[in-house]
Amino acid sequence: MILGQAAVAAGIISPLLIIVVAVTALGSFTIPDYNLGFTVRVLRFGYIIAAAFLGFYGICLGLMVLLAHLVSLNSLGVPMLAPIAPKGRSSPDIIWRAPAFQMVRRPEALGSKNVIRLGSPRRLGTRDPHDKN
Repeated sequence: MILGQAAVAAGIISPLLIIVVAVTALGSFTIPDYNLGFTVRVLRFGYIIAAAFLGFYGICLGLMVLLAHLVSLNSLGVPMLAPIAPKGRSSPDIIWRAPAFQMVRRPEALGSKNVIRLGSPRRLGTRDPHDKN
């Protein structure tokens, strides 16, 4: 607090930056996992540096780089942002869970040979709600 007040009084940094850094430091104590806490801490320093050099554009650029990295990650062959990033016909639900009768196809990330689920409307003789024909 004393160092922050001295830096603001000297005109080196703005009071808003002190508030943002204090809130993010307090928020980092709420993360129970050590590895995740370390990751958040490193990302926080990266965003502070990006904001110091480029301002709001630096924060936006940092978010775009983080999003591009998350899209490229796989966990056991399944993309990390599976229902959102590689949007496929097999995932009608992204934010809200879709009704069970719309869950006709198996997830494409599984790579199964039989893509139609048992008991689906297509197997029962009705039309697939995802087909455009």
